[in-house]
Amino acid sequence: MKILYLLHSSGISEGSSIAVISIIKEMQKKGHQIYAVCPKQGPLVDTLKNLGVQVSVIYYANAIYPSVYTFKSFISWPKRLFDLLWKNHLAEISLEKLVKDIQPDIIHTNVGVLKVGFDVARKLKVPHVWHIRETDKGIKSHHFPSKVFQKAVLKTNDINIAITEAVQRYYMLSSQNTRIVYDGVFSKDYKPQKLTKKSNYFLFVGRVSESKGADWAVESFLRIAKQFPDKELWLAGGDNNKFANMLKTKVSKSPYSKRVKFLGTRSDIYELMSRAQAVLVPSVMEGFGFITVEAMVNKTIVIGRNTGGTKEQFDNGLKMTGHEIALRCEDINGMTQHMLNVCKNGQIYYSDMISSAYMVVRNLYTIERNADQLETIYKEIKK
Repeated sequence: MKILYLLHSSGISEGSSIAVISIIKEMQKKGHQIYAVCPKQGPLVDTLKNLGVQVSVIYYANAIYPSVYTFKSFISWPKRLFDLLWKNHLAEISLEKLVKDIQPDIIHTNVGVLKVGFDVARKLKVPHVWHIRETDKGIKSHHFPSKVFQKAVLKTNDINIAITEAVQRYYMLSSQNTRIVYDGVFSKDYKPQKLTKKSNYFLFVGRVSESKGADWAVESFLRIAKQFPDKELWLAGGDNNKFANMLKTKVSKSPYSKRVKFLGTRSDIYELMSRAQAVLVPSVMEGFGFITVEAMVNKTIVIGRNTGGTKEQFDNGLKMTGHEIALRCEDINGMTQHMLNVCKNGQIYYSDMISSAYMVVRNLYTIERNADQLETIYKEIKK
């Protein structure tokens, strides 16, 4: 089967990119012929080419309104919107030509905010799979031309893949053309490190941004820092943005600034997780939440905001085991209290929770399980 994947990014650190690399590897193992399109050159293009994937670069944009964050960006907003629409118009022409050349059996758009794949697939009558990994609320953006329009378009698509029931409910996706497929996060053969002792830090992983709730992590730590002078907060993720700079300024004015470490993007996330006191997941609205699963498979406590995909993963664990597999919080006070409790109680106190969480994620979120479900969908839609 020929499968064409449309990707919204050329980076390799986003959850959607990590997920699609795993999907492509598994589909290659199953004997499918893989093609991909990225919006620009970058590490993801290089990674896919090294896997033997035929990669094309077409300069398209996400179907969301341009952001307004300064007066200058407000003044330039009409032009930026026009540029976005014109770019996508030209991209559809290029993509249409590529699809006619390749003649794929399936076009698989990897994220919900990318619409050019749907338009071309509909025009050329190629089955289209639309992977809905995010919500506009979760990424703090607005669909173009509207969320109502986006919902209407999704209703007419061939097959939508929602990465959680929460995403399906958010867009009110019909079960007639929507399947719930949880992301594959790790191989069934993965084994975590065996550690005898944890380090003294709490860990936040992901972009240091408002949508990821980095401010919750910082504020909660600053509240407990005086009481537990041996503890630190490490933030591992992209921090070259206005919001991150604001947090850095706040931390610099704190008496505990030396104990809050902005690590930037790291390649050793699993090792950092395995040694952490707990992993903090305060995202506003995760579509799925790779970080939660990765922390649990590395046998580390998760303190997570009780929303979106994070909540659904917690709920899945509760249904499967009859007890909580993580520490839920509704606000900064709740996160702070859980951090205090972890410091006071110690790791052994949470050993049953950690073991149960490990069992749940090994059962639900392997790369192989995800790929098997996707292949079934491809075969279904190709008939």
